[in-house]
Amino acid sequence: MQTMGSAGRTYPLILTLHDLIYYQHSAPPRNLPAPIRLGWRLYHLSYAPQRWTLNRADAVATVSDTTAQLIEEHRLTRRPVHLVPNAPQPVAQPRDPEAAPQRELIYMGSFMAYKNVEAVIAGLNMLPEHRLHLCSPSTPHGARS
Repeated sequence: MQTMGSAGRTYPLILTLHDLIYYQHSAPPRNLPAPIRLGWRLYHLSYAPQRWTLNRADAVATVSDTTAQLIEEHRLTRRPVHLVPNAPQPVAQPRDPEAAPQRELIYMGSFMAYKNVEAVIAGLNMLPEHRLHLCSPSTPHGARS
């Protein structure tokens, strides 16, 4: 979980927990400095740091029913958990169905091995009229773990 500090705050704080994937894939990206990689591994050895952080918020949000159930199953917080889906919400003015759709694809995740970004890139061969935007930092050798 990436979060801002909550000590001494004078404002309401809602923390969003997207998933618990790093408890299953705890290897940090190799491009991180060694002390950060060590902290990453230690943080994901137990749910205790997650509980401490989430309980310091005023509310907790998550993007899926599955993650909400996992939060409850692992008793990660005493705070209310609100479901805020990633899916687009209804809009006041839908796109004109007569207009040609934009053929833009966006990837905004990390380049960790389990994400299989190579498959997304390879899949572009089947969508030659599309353009892919990779909106995540990368190193020349990738951030494989």
